[in-house]
Amino acid sequence: MMDEDMRTQIEALRALGERTGGGLFWIADVSAMGSLTPQARRAAAAHEFADVRDVLRGSAVVGASFTTRVVATLLIRAVRSLEPHKIRPVAFVETEAEARVFLKAYRRHGAGVAAAP
Repeated sequence: MMDEDMRTQIEALRALGERTGGGLFWIADVSAMGSLTPQARRAAAAHEFADVRDVLRGSAVVGASFTTRVVATLLIRAVRSLEPHKIRPVAFVETEAEARVFLKAYRRHGAGVAAAP
């Protein structure tokens, strides 16, 4: 994934957050994603995108490779230990159906917002 791809996704999340007033639940299908370039990793971690992290209530990542899951899990744990309020629940799943089940359960029990019918 390239820097511009990451920035495009982040901008789309920002626009959705502004349009909806926040509280987004995100399903990211990364099954066709190759490796992240260093520039894309820097774009994802950039402080200028902190507002996007604030609108996410929970995320489910579909089809991540073993390496991606390990690296992301280590990063999430590191950030959670330093700034627990910055990390929302993230699940790594194999299918979109599993992602929807995770987010639906989280919305009902942990996110403090009503689940859609």
